[in-house]
Amino acid sequence: MQTSVKYDLGKFEKKSLKMEPQFKMTSANADQLFVYLLEQNNLFRVATTDGNYRILDRKEFQSYQFPKIDAQNLKFSFDFYTFEYAIKTTDLKSMLLTIAKKMISKNGRVLENVGENKITIVESGANIHRIIGVFTELDR
Repeated sequence: MQTSVKYDLGKFEKKSLKMEPQFKMTSANADQLFVYLLEQNNLFRVATTDGNYRILDRKEFQSYQFPKIDAQNLKFSFDFYTFEYAIKTTDLKSMLLTIAKKMISKNGRVLENVGENKITIVESGANIHRIIGVFTELDR
């Protein structure tokens, strides 16, 4: 199966991915399933400036500077982004940090912006959407 997305596999050109038997890949879900499979095999894709993707291993992933994105442009995907949440109610910062840390995936990060009413989240677009949903219910 082919999709229109181009990848620079680099040193991972010959690596095979293990797929769990309950998943069926179709043209409709191929892209999301591929990203999920990469993550399950400790590999990650990141968008490049030319609109394609690069594959990273865990070591490269941990030090990678993910693109910042705002809520309007945040895709519901397994791709990772950096998102800054501006806290409306100052007193909630500690609680929102705790909630985000409990909701974050094993590969995500939550950072407190000291001196600012912001929380920085590095996470998949899908999980950032979940976290924002909880934040907006609490932080009005």
